[in-house]
Amino acid sequence: MKLWDLRSPTFSRSWDSKAAVNSVCLHPNQVQLISGDQDGSMKIWDIGSNRFINELVPEASNSSYCQRASIQAVDLSEDGRTLIAATNHAEVFVWDPSNPLKYEPLAKFRAHALGSYLLRARISPDCRSLVTTR
Repeated sequence: MKLWDLRSPTFSRSWDSKAAVNSVCLHPNQVQLISGDQDGSMKIWDIGSNRFINELVPEASNSSYCQRASIQAVDLSEDGRTLIAATNHAEVFVWDPSNPLKYEPLAKFRAHALGSYLLRARISPDCRSLVTTR
């Protein structure tokens, strides 16, 4: 992953996630990045120190999958109070990111029918709605 200053032709920071990253979002506090990767984990990164803070691995409800579902989308609400991860199998996980060292899922639900492939998920600017696509 790379962080770019849009006023410069070069990136200012980079991180190695060890897995292909499908989605990334910047925390409203401008201090953290959250990434979602193909290995099924969500990682939290400190921008100032370029260091890894924590890893979250959502538990899929369908145990028939041999591998963890790829994290297709991550998003953090503009008020910084709701963090979501959505898998390619259309499962959505919701967290309260107030403590980055101990996340407990607040909710888990299927956004689309079983067998659907989720592409994107975004929290609305007013922080009250979630939109998903398949």
